[in-house]
Amino acid sequence: MAGQNELAKKFMKKTYSSFYQWFGGEDGRTWYYYANGTVAFIDRDKKTLSAMIDKWEKRYLQNLNYQALRELQKQWELPYKEINKKI
Repeated sequence: MAGQNELAKKFMKKTYSSFYQWFGGEDGRTWYYYANGTVAFIDRDKKTLSAMIDKWEKRYLQNLNYQALRELQKQWELPYKEINKKI
């Protein structure tokens, strides 16, 4: 939120791994989608962000983290620190 994207990515990446996607159960998988999608937004990787949203939609209920990813997708043109003010 402070515009320190590299630091935000570093800390976010420490909260998940690909093992969550395979073995984490619903909570682990949805956290993987959320964290990976958020990092993808910061990296300006629209394809990965969309993939995380699509996978979530096909398998799980939509919660606040899902809604946050959708907000990132809807406001793609804004920097991450600006979107956080709206979520």
